Amino acid sequence: MRIKPRFFFPVLFIIYSLLILSGLAANLLPDPVWKVTVDKDVEWQKFSPNDNLIVGTKENLICLDKDSGQPLWTVDNLSDIHSDYFSFIPGTPYAIAEQLIIVEERDERTSALTRHGHCILNLLDYESGRVIWTSRDLGLFSCQGNFLVRSLKALMAYGRDEQDNDIMQLVDLATGNILWRNENFFDEEKPETFSMIVTDGTEKVINGNQVPLFDTEETIITYMSRKYVRRWNVGTGELLWKSEIYPFKPPVLVEGYMPMALSPDREIVYVPCRNYLFALRTIDGTKLWEEPVKLRGIPRHVEFVDNGMLVWGESDNKGKNGKPFIILLDPRSGQPLWEKPFNKLKDGLTTNFIIRDNSLLIYSDKKIYSVDINDGSYAEFARDLKFDGKESPAYMKRTDDGYFLVSSQNLMLVNGQGQKVFHTYCKAPGVSGLLKFATIVSSLAGYTLGYYMVAGALPTYAPVNYRFPRFKATVISDNYVYMLTETKPTLEELGKKEQYGHNKNFSKPALVKINKQTGAIVSTLFLQDKTPIYDIDNTESKVYYARDKEICCYDF
Repeated sequence: MRIKPRFFFPVLFIIYSLLILSGLAANLLPDPVWKVTVDKDVEWQKFSPNDNLIVGTKENLICLDKDSGQPLWTVDNLSDIHSDYFSFIPGTPYAIAEQLIIVEERDERTSALTRHGHCILNLLDYESGRVIWTSRDLGLFSCQGNFLVRSLKALMAYGRDEQDNDIMQLVDLATGNILWRNENFFDEEKPETFSMIVTDGTEKVINGNQVPLFDTEETIITYMSRKYVRRWNVGTGELLWKSEIYPFKPPVLVEGYMPMALSPDREIVYVPCRNYLFALRTIDGTKLWEEPVKLRGIPRHVEFVDNGMLVWGESDNKGKNGKPFIILLDPRSGQPLWEKPFNKLKDGLTTNFIIRDNSLLIYSDKKIYSVDINDGSYAEFARDLKFDGKESPAYMKRTDDGYFLVSSQNLMLVNGQGQKVFHTYCKAPGVSGLLKFATIVSSLAGYTLGYYMVAGALPTYAPVNYRFPRFKATVISDNYVYMLTETKPTLEELGKKEQYGHNKNFSKPALVKINKQTGAIVSTLFLQDKTPIYDIDNTESKVYYARDKEICCYDF
């Protein structure tokens, strides 16, 4: 078949340009400090608490010495573990590695195909690479949730046996010995927030959980099913009380709800439920307020101050169930202490708030408001704080000199007087117009950004803005912020590669290092793909970059 000239030359140019670009990206990388090749493609990598590099592939886990790249151990029977299914247990030499096994079942009557997941929990000694025990050793066919009991050096593990019976048990970390076992932990209710979902046969999701709350070292409060909040003795598994609340779906964190909060004296637990807030006495579960407080939106963040309890909220992540607000409540009566809530906020464009003296500061829609805690009156503290790239801040953080506003691709510093010190924007690593066209012509697959949430993996002390799934690519250290971006190499960075000079206008994916005091980009590392696998040692300014089967360490 004859190719028409008007199609032949553009396609030839695109193919030639792609080859040039790939060669240029490779040549822009500096010489590595060390380079290691493993047997399988690298899926992810993480630093362990003892400062080694744990690498996950489709078929095994590998531990490398981060200074030399020397392999320290390999575990071959831990296959296909996603990065978010591998976590280190604080204060211990152990890590949890969860294997999700997808099972397909076809209904004989309707021929409908359903998929569900079975999870095997593996407790790994990350110093030696030895698997200490698995959830199958505990009699759990599928382990569907776990959390640490730090005072007992044990893990509460929930799951189901092969007969689909619900089981909760306390397991000694070091030995796998079962300290107690309860087959009636949730009565007639099965916890909703530990369920596993397979959305399309490939994506693996564990629903975000209401984090269990330790009100003492011996007792824990849970909210995992529709109807009850419960308090337990963690040493024995004994139910101390259960308190009935509205029978709605539990307020999971991935939908933007606040975690349960304890009063400063730990005598009251405040529990979110849709746009309501319940107050329960921790001693017996009785209700402190006769009726729950009905709020303008769902509660996202509670902070206790001298004269009351500040509650910030807005609609849920689906844009339903309310409007944004801040209110000061009397924590004993639940009565509002301001005449009306502060509501000069834009839904979905608001950060967490920060307490400063007798005021709170909160960002919303290009402004920072200062709200008087005593009466709810307000003033504009800073304005014209627009972010680029159609972003708004994921959160606000106090510094010695002022306030940082941070998103996936923007960094802004506002000083203590409300003046903008700097604003740095780094373009998101996307696909250029030329590459988009080349993708269509050559039928190359594009890239997508997956987002996974693990039950119980979120902090209990601060709200999380779930509208920024790419934000986890941003790393913030004491002195620098690291962002994944797309930028143009300078002639100096191109060096003496004159043959590539006509391509100097093409942007390349890169990792940039930004000075937090000035906003200046002080270092750039050009990468070879737009969704790179990397980790940063900000103490020693090194980047560990994996591509296919190769892992390289670079000075940064």
